[in-house]
Amino acid sequence: MKNICRRLFIGTVIFATALPLFAGKEKTEEQLIADLNSPKDKVVYAALQDLEKNAAAHTVKTNETLQKLCQNFEKAARDNAGSLLASAGSQMTRMLQERAAEVSREFSKGLESYTRNYLESIGKSIADLPQNMPGRSGR
Repeated sequence: MKNICRRLFIGTVIFATALPLFAGKEKTEEQLIADLNSPKDKVVYAALQDLEKNAAAHTVKTNETLQKLCQNFEKAARDNAGSLLASAGSQMTRMLQERAAEVSREFSKGLESYTRNYLESIGKSIADLPQNMPGRSGR
């Protein structure tokens, strides 16, 4: 994120010092280039002063804009991270509920099987009781 902001800052500074300097009441780019190519020292000096004066003002504006842009990126990243965490939380809850239901079904099947086998065993024992009782032989 810092790399992106740094690159945006550098690009915006270059852009801000190159284009906005020549807008409005200020000299156009062609006029400024012509002044810089002038054989007169005073004209070149004035053009350089205009560039320096405007560059500082545009750099401040650029810094403010980039700071706002970085803050917007950070806010968007926080918002996206929050929604991602909420989504992951709901997905994990759903998965855990499905797994709990599966474990419950397996436990119920095992308990049902155990109960059935136990009741069958008791039924066989009860059926064998009259044959194994003393005094009841061979009926």
